[in-house]
Amino acid sequence: MPDLKDIWRLVQVMNEIKAWRFILILMAVFVLGLSFIIQKALPGLAEVITACR
Repeated sequence: MPDLKDIWRLVQVMNEIKAWRFILILMAVFVLGLSFIIQKALPGLAEVITACR
């Protein structure tokens, strides 16, 4: 049954590609969210630091 094995291999490869894409998308969203939070937090931190001085 080589045809089924080939199809199964293809399905496994596709699943791996989808998983990698999903992980990459998650990482990109995480990095973007983190940079957004840092941009929002930095002015507040600067104000706190200048207020403490």
